[in-house]
Amino acid sequence: FQLYEKMLVACGLEPSGLHAFKEIIKYVKEDGKPIIVLSVVPFYEEFYEGDLYLFTSKEDILGKFYKPFEEVLKKAKEIGDQEKIVVKTVLEEGDPFIKIVDTALSENCDLIILGRKKELGLMGRLLGVNIARTIGHSPIDIFVIPEGSNLSFNKILVPIDGSVYSEIALKKACKIAQTFSSELFILSVVDIPVEISTEYPDLRERGYSKAKNILEGAQKFAENLCKKVETDIREGDPAEEILSFIKEKGIETVVIGSHGKTGMKRLLMGSVAEKVLTFASIPVLVSKSLEFRAI
Repeated sequence: FQLYEKMLVACGLEPSGLHAFKEIIKYVKEDGKPIIVLSVVPFYEEFYEGDLYLFTSKEDILGKFYKPFEEVLKKAKEIGDQEKIVVKTVLEEGDPFIKIVDTALSENCDLIILGRKKELGLMGRLLGVNIARTIGHSPIDIFVIPEGSNLSFNKILVPIDGSVYSEIALKKACKIAQTFSSELFILSVVDIPVEISTEYPDLRERGYSKAKNILEGAQKFAENLCKKVETDIREGDPAEEILSFIKEKGIETVVIGSHGKTGMKRLLMGSVAEKVLTFASIPVLVSKSLEFRAI
């Protein structure tokens, strides 16, 4: 996985974290790159303040909270040893999304890997809180691997919209496709509401013209690096069209640009990326960093 030098995998008590770890090491065990495996105990001072001390000590409480997280790290280390992967385990305490990002930065990681449950949040349709906050808080790329998915790069999709975020995502997708001899699909979606396009038909034409120009430039760039490149223009809600395209083409991994930050308590990326992450059943690489190493 030549695009990144050092990775951090966040593993909590859900099996999705270890699943993500098992999937990513398939692609790093040949190059000997170390992996940081982090588990964060979501423990706060208010949990053991007050009358609780009458019955037990702070150390006893911490011990009970820590043990299952220590077991997760032990399991990750065992898996790493079996696969001959250099694994450094780290146990932290506090807000998971803050500790994940802070640890990744302090360890000089350039990629954070998160597992994702099959069913998320309210009615299984909302992105997990810690995943959302981690993506928003992080200045480096995030790779979200859903539980039960297989990490494969035979068919990669990168949606583009002409923004600097999608341009960098395209470069990263091309590098991955070049490394694994993947088929690269580049998609642009014209998003003009029907009522507006009906009243102002020239807007629709301009939208298609802009999308065509963006795709032509992207295709020219990608064909210099990739084995096979296919471009397409769709019209409608961008996230829905991306999700439909994934199913139609049998896409295995998506590389998508993030559109910056919002508040600390919310998901800090574009609504399109958020919806794709929520509904896609395949791994999604969210390009956060605007830096790109052309290895």
